[in-house]
Amino acid sequence: MTSKLITLLFVLTSALLNGQNYQDQLANFQEKADYYFYTNKDSTYYFHEIIYELALKHKDYVTAIDKLNEVCFAAGYYFDIQKIKTTIDRLDILLLEKSNILNTLNDRGFTQKNYLLYNKGNYFHKIEDFDQAEIYFNSIINNIISKDDYKKNPDDVAFLSTCYSFIAQINTLQNRFDIATTYYKKNIRLYKKYLPNDISGLHKIYNLFASSLYAEKKYEQAKKYWLETLSFSEKNYDESNRNSIVTTSLLLSNLYSDAEQIDSSRFYLKKIEKYKVKNDPFEDRYLYSEGSIYLKEKKYFEALKAYKSAFDVSRKSDQPRLQKKIADLHLEQGQFKQALKNYQLGLQELSPNFSSSDVSQNPAPATIVQKHLFLKFLSAKAKTLNILKSENYETQILKAVDTSLKTLDLLKPNYRNQADKLNLIEDSFSLFESGIEACYQLYLEKKEERFLDKIFYYSEKSKSVLLLDALLNTKATRFAKIPKELLQKESYLKSTITYYKKQIELGVTTSSLLEDEIFKLNNEHTDLIKTFETKYPSYFNLRYNTTVVSIASVQNSLTAEEMVISYFYGKESIYALAITANSKKILKIPNTASLEKNIVAVYDMLSSITSSIHDLNAASYSLYKVIIAPLLKNSKNNKLLIVPDGLLNYISFDALNSQEKAPNYLLEQYAISSINSLTLLNQLYTKNNAKNSVLAFAPQFNGEPVQGYELRTGLSPLPNNKNEIHTVLNSFKGSSFSGNQASLFNFNTEVSSHNIIHLATHAFFDDSSPEYSYLAFTPEEKKDYVLYASDIYNLDLSADLVTLSACETGIGELKKGEGALSLSRAFFYSGSKSIVHTLWNVVDQSASDIMNNFYKNLAKGKRKDVAIQEAKLSYLNKNKETALSHPYYWSSFIIQGNTDALTTTPNYWVWVIITLIIVLLLYFNRKRLLQIFQ
Repeated sequence: MTSKLITLLFVLTSALLNGQNYQDQLANFQEKADYYFYTNKDSTYYFHEIIYELALKHKDYVTAIDKLNEVCFAAGYYFDIQKIKTTIDRLDILLLEKSNILNTLNDRGFTQKNYLLYNKGNYFHKIEDFDQAEIYFNSIINNIISKDDYKKNPDDVAFLSTCYSFIAQINTLQNRFDIATTYYKKNIRLYKKYLPNDISGLHKIYNLFASSLYAEKKYEQAKKYWLETLSFSEKNYDESNRNSIVTTSLLLSNLYSDAEQIDSSRFYLKKIEKYKVKNDPFEDRYLYSEGSIYLKEKKYFEALKAYKSAFDVSRKSDQPRLQKKIADLHLEQGQFKQALKNYQLGLQELSPNFSSSDVSQNPAPATIVQKHLFLKFLSAKAKTLNILKSENYETQILKAVDTSLKTLDLLKPNYRNQADKLNLIEDSFSLFESGIEACYQLYLEKKEERFLDKIFYYSEKSKSVLLLDALLNTKATRFAKIPKELLQKESYLKSTITYYKKQIELGVTTSSLLEDEIFKLNNEHTDLIKTFETKYPSYFNLRYNTTVVSIASVQNSLTAEEMVISYFYGKESIYALAITANSKKILKIPNTASLEKNIVAVYDMLSSITSSIHDLNAASYSLYKVIIAPLLKNSKNNKLLIVPDGLLNYISFDALNSQEKAPNYLLEQYAISSINSLTLLNQLYTKNNAKNSVLAFAPQFNGEPVQGYELRTGLSPLPNNKNEIHTVLNSFKGSSFSGNQASLFNFNTEVSSHNIIHLATHAFFDDSSPEYSYLAFTPEEKKDYVLYASDIYNLDLSADLVTLSACETGIGELKKGEGALSLSRAFFYSGSKSIVHTLWNVVDQSASDIMNNFYKNLAKGKRKDVAIQEAKLSYLNKNKETALSHPYYWSSFIIQGNTDALTTTPNYWVWVIITLIIVLLLYFNRKRLLQIFQ
């Protein structure tokens, strides 16, 4: 305010104070404060300050507390972070001095205390200390829902909704979109049920939800909500929804700009003009949107000018984002040195204690609040360094990538949802590729094997994050001495959440009550895990152990017969690292469109019974030459462990043809197994001490629909599956269930008591919802007969081998680093050590023949990879002159995980006895010799 206005207000204030009683004075000044709330920040502060001083003079401390809370609300509206902070400090001092005053109120200061918690949460939210903010908002939620009648009080419900929105937004800003969506949907249900007439409040939630959908790149859904809320806000305009109109218009402008619909983008940017105010807190966002339009139009000078102007008027916490836009603009123009300089400036702005302009230096991740933005800076910096290729650029890239990995390790404990963890890894995947490429160039230049070690380290850090996390969680709960009743509670929560989700997903019910119950149980589960982490430190240390195995430890575990080939499937290149007990070799393969086309073609022909074996062998040989042949040259190994990545997850390596003219499959030279990562494999080497016991199931199907299960009809008969499980029982003791006895109920009852599980059944992969892929058991009316992937996750198994003799159990949606989200993968989650799965449909008779020999070989004490190799070779040799020699019939089965033998051979015990006899003879002969010489 100008000095003249302040003087005038002071004169008016003095006159009013002298002429009115206390309550009239309060009402008068409150009216003025409310009048200026949405239009004049300084006047709003001024009149609240007058009320505050007046209240202190009359020892009305409750009103004084209320006024300071209201100042915080106003400061929040105007994004005045410093004012929020100083006012909170004043509130804390006042409450400390007058600690008992709120206890005299009927509600013991419930409202005032929650408002203070809100203002603290809002402050930490605005400075992006999200962990601290969430603590305050959760405290308010717990305070409100602890009241028996909160649902009957509109103010309580509205306050609860506000806290849900803040927590949802916190999760959006940290790319935890799945959790954010859960909170927004809960909030929408809350509003519709308990505040049905507050349409304005509901549209504010829609607006926030749309922002989350936009960040998740669900543009059409976001646009739908924004257009709806903007229309409502303009039709029902008042000063209180000005911010909503401005922000929604800006967001729509950005959305249309991203879609390169420039006219629409300018339309929504222009719409804001009439809603602008003096010293508008959204000026930087307006300039940002204007710059984005210019950038799409390739008007680089105008774009840079707009971004720099936005930077100059922006809040400190927003400046790093704008600095990155400026750097990105320079990068797009080919001004690489200037881009690199701006990226380094952005890193300085992200960390208060970092001021280095040396591009080889990066801030310590622990000092960074905006860690996701930090990762984007490091990724862009690594990319620019790779383009410039200045002196020591590879080392500078490695420093950026190593800093990124430390940041990811700090972030991972905050990600409790699988979908959000996958997004975190996918968003960071380019960093892994940058690091591997830099190491590759350094290796070529210096020929030092430590760079191969580093390639392996980066590759392992990128793989099977979710699966490894699940196994570490099991290990942590087992060894952290968590009380049994808490573990039982966690098991109950997980299984109940899964059951309720299944009821909704399968259309059994659409009840919002069930969705609210899932929301409540999810929060209970999150709180329980937080209890594990805080009260049992060893749980946290085991669960979030970020160590990966080293090449040295892998080499120490390999025999002279074994070779590991680990792939990293990057956007630009595929890197293959071959490791034996005493050697390492790297292969870089350009990831061209023709290569990917060849991989897809080979899979299509392998999985088709009608494909030409001549064409398949030619395509297979072509692929073999590129992806593996250079690594096998002069190899004396006969066992291969493949760590596939990307599209290579779909290839059966033992069906690759290694000769140009006559077919010579890798199967004929190597026993081949696979695993998603060697760090994961390391977790699977804990042998079950119980005696081998098989559980085998051969369900019965007749192809007829079963009432009430529309999605699961038409399962065709499997005439050979009963014989298949009987041959399994000829090799190992155990239990078999066939026909009507092969029910889901019997499976769930028996499965935990056996270490070998064999399922000869139907499987179905659900592309749209992988967690609802399933294995089928004998259908029963009015009873469930399918085992969903989501159910398998909750099983507690100690199986040394699970064989899924069913169609496509190893197929699933590919996720970077994680591999295929398949049915078989779910069994690793539940504790299985090794799995045999299929990559395409299997022929009943062929599967039965191969499985018969597989289990015979296992019973002889052969390793699992050798057992499956010899079973396939037996089948191939038997059918070599017939159409059944096509790889479609025999190469679908893949062994994953721990390939150790299930049992020792009789010869083993013979050698043990012979060795013992020799030792004893030597011992007694030595004693006799000693007696002679004595």
